[in-house]
Amino acid sequence: MTQGPNSCETSGEIKLSETAPDKEILAALNSKKIFDSTPFELDKIVTASVAQIFAYVGKKNDPGVSDLLNVIYTILPGELRREVPAMRLNEIPLAFKKGTLKEFGEYYGLNVAELVRFCKSHYESENRTNTVKSILKPSETPKPAPSLESQFFTAKNNVITAFTKNQVGGNYETMAASCYDFINKLGLIIFSTKEKYDIMKEAAGKLISETNLKLSVIPEDYNRRPLKAFISEIENWLNEDQQPTDITYAKIIAKSKFLTLKAFFHEVQESELSLNDLIDNKKDFFVNEGL
Repeated sequence: MTQGPNSCETSGEIKLSETAPDKEILAALNSKKIFDSTPFELDKIVTASVAQIFAYVGKKNDPGVSDLLNVIYTILPGELRREVPAMRLNEIPLAFKKGTLKEFGEYYGLNVAELVRFCKSHYESENRTNTVKSILKPSETPKPAPSLESQFFTAKNNVITAFTKNQVGGNYETMAASCYDFINKLGLIIFSTKEKYDIMKEAAGKLISETNLKLSVIPEDYNRRPLKAFISEIENWLNEDQQPTDITYAKIIAKSKFLTLKAFFHEVQESELSLNDLIDNKKDFFVNEGL
């Protein structure tokens, strides 16, 4: 499904913007969307772009910059996948450069929050919108949805990929929710209500720890306030059973699915079972039930 505010209908002919398209953005639009990219592809462009922008502003050799870079490399890809999933990979360095040139207003240090803001500001900018409009083509007839059998094998391959990454300590959290949903629909994940609640509490604790890590490298109070509010929401839910906002609750659920999937992978590995066979044995159930 196409995402973003830049899609519109045409009446059989290309609609040209009144403003000439930006050549740099035009070239960047040929790259993959963030949500279509693999974790490796996103990590690669983020690492190169962040290193480049730190060198550009003369902070490459500052004391302590190595620790800050490691934090950014760890956290930023996931934030971009959540905040600007439809932005193109090659727009990331372009957004960083525009941000440091203050095209999106004054900025307060180079950190995860500001780098995400650069990307969001670029993605929502009039310049980008006009450039996208200049290349829009007539709407095509929607392609038929893939068959249930095709959906099954695609989801299965994603789970096998995540399982392989889990075995070698790789990062697969961004794909964990969809893998969990698939495995859960097949009836392969069986936890008691208490176990599920315990995992949710563990997930909440993980989110607090990760957010505290972000706070440790963000000195500006303006950028710290929403992170502190996020922690407070989770703590109130844990300690006082206060219902968090939908966004915060969704993040707890997403983290819970990741931890549950990880526990499931551990059980499969400890039991020396074949994950491939476990999933294949559920194929007919998936296809016949229209899951």
